[in-house]
Amino acid sequence: MKSCLSQHMNKGIQLLCSAIEKCVQTDVWIVWHPAVLKFSFVNQQISRICGTLMIEHWLIKYGQSTEGPTTTSPTPELEELIPLIKTNPLCFQAVLELLATGKERCVQQVVLLLKQILEEEGKHIEDPDIFCSLKKTLADVLKRFFMSDCQKNSDHNLLALLNTLCLVQQHYAGDVDSMDLKLTYHVSNTLPKAGQPNLVVQAALNFLSCTLATADSCHDSRIASLILSNSQLMDYIDIQLWKMKAKRIFASILNLTSMLMVQQYRYNIQVSKPVRINLEQTLGLVKSDDAVTQISGVQFWSSLFETNCKSGIVKLIRTRKRTELLQDEDVGLAVTSTELRTLVIYIQQAIVKDVHVLQEIAVHCYACILNHHVQYTEQMGNHLLHQPWNRMLLSTVLDSYEDNPYPAHFLELCAIFLKSNPCNTFLKQRHLESIVSQFLQKESSERKNGVELLEVVKKITSCREVKLKNHEQVQAKIDSYGGIADSVRKQLVRYRFLNVEDVLLCLQGSS
Repeated sequence: MKSCLSQHMNKGIQLLCSAIEKCVQTDVWIVWHPAVLKFSFVNQQISRICGTLMIEHWLIKYGQSTEGPTTTSPTPELEELIPLIKTNPLCFQAVLELLATGKERCVQQVVLLLKQILEEEGKHIEDPDIFCSLKKTLADVLKRFFMSDCQKNSDHNLLALLNTLCLVQQHYAGDVDSMDLKLTYHVSNTLPKAGQPNLVVQAALNFLSCTLATADSCHDSRIASLILSNSQLMDYIDIQLWKMKAKRIFASILNLTSMLMVQQYRYNIQVSKPVRINLEQTLGLVKSDDAVTQISGVQFWSSLFETNCKSGIVKLIRTRKRTELLQDEDVGLAVTSTELRTLVIYIQQAIVKDVHVLQEIAVHCYACILNHHVQYTEQMGNHLLHQPWNRMLLSTVLDSYEDNPYPAHFLELCAIFLKSNPCNTFLKQRHLESIVSQFLQKESSERKNGVELLEVVKKITSCREVKLKNHEQVQAKIDSYGGIADSVRKQLVRYRFLNVEDVLLCLQGSS
C-alpha cells in the first residue's frame, strides 16, 4: 500500500515539475504560503526547478525595501525561512548559491538571514552537520564565482560572500582545515586586483584578520605562512601602508600587519620581503582624533614591542632627517629614546581616555613597552617604570572602576609596577585591598579567567610594606590554585571580535 502511494506521489511530482518548467511566467504557479515554500524543497528535482526561484521571489516580496532606513533584522515573513534553512540542506544550498548569483536586494536579505542564524540561533542548531559544511559550500561557491565571467559586474555578490565568510569564522571557528586554506588563498588573491571597491577590500581584510585569529587560537601557523608567501599581496600591503590614504582600509591593513608581526615572530615564519612603515606618521596615529585610526596605531606599537622589535615583516622608515644626537641607549633599537618618550606620552593619554577598547589596547601596549625595555635596556626601563606620572595614571584609572571589578588588562599593568617597585609607591592601600577582595570573591569555577588577578595578588602578598588584615585567608586561596596559572598560559590563545566602523578588530583575551 505504501509502495503504491509512493509511486503515485512520485508520478504526481514529476507531472508538477513538468508543468512548472513549461510555465513562462512564474506568477502562474507561485503561491505565497509557507507550506508551498517548504514543498519547493521536498526533493532535489523540485528544488532544482522551482526552489531557488521560490526563495528569490520570497526574498524580494517580503524583504526590506531598499528605499529608506534598513534594520539589522529580517522581516517576520522572512523569518519563516530560518527553520527551513537550518533543517533542509537543499534550501541551505539554494540560499548560499543566491549569495553569488542573486540581485543586490535579494543578496542583502540573505545576509540578514544568515547573520541572524549565526549570531542569535547558533546555539540551537537542529542539524549541526549543515553548518559544519557551511565553509566547504561557501568555498566552492566562491571558487566558481571567481572563475565565472560575470564577476566584474557582481561586486555586491562578492561583498556578501566575504561578509558571510567572516561571520562564519567568528561564530563557528575550529581547527584550521583545507577549506580555510582555500578560502584564504582565494581572498588573498582578490586584494591586489585593481579597481576593487573599498567595501569589498574592507570585507576581504576583515576575513583575513578573522582567519588569522582563528589559526592563532589553535597555534596553527599555516594561514600566516600562506599570506606572507603571497608576494603580490605583500606588495599591495606595502603600497597601502606607505600611501596611508583611505582611513578604514589603512586601519584594517595596519591591524592585519600587526597580527602578522606577532605570528611571524611566534612561529618563526620566513619572510622574503618586509613592508615599509613610516615611523613618524605611525607614531602620530597614536594621538589621532579618529577612534579606529588611533586604535590601529596603538595596536601596531603593541605588536612591535610584544615581538621585541624583532619581527622580520616590518621595516621602520624615517622620512624626516634625524636632528637629535643618538644616545648610548639608542644603539641597536627600533626607536630612539626621544621617539620612545613621545610614544609613551601618547599611550598614557590614550589610557586615560574614556574609551574601553582603546584603553584595553593602550594598557597592553604600555605593558609591552615596559617589559621590552626592562629586558633589553635597563636604564630606559627603570626611567619609564619610575616616572611620577605612573602614580597618577594608576590612581586615575583604578578610581574610575569604583566598585566594579578591575579588568584583566589593567591588572597586567599593576603586576609590572609591583614587580619593579617592591616598596609599592604607586598603588594606594585601598586599591590593593580592592584587588585582594576581588580575588577572594572569585568563585572556583572562574579561576581559569583570573590568572592576571592571581599574579597581582601574589605580588601584593610578597610586598613586606603591604599589611593585609586577611593575609592567611589570601595565602590559602593562592595555594588552592596550585599550578592552574601555568596550565592556563599553555592553553589556546583566546580572541574576541569587535566591529568598529566596519573595521574588524581581533582582540586577545576576554576582559
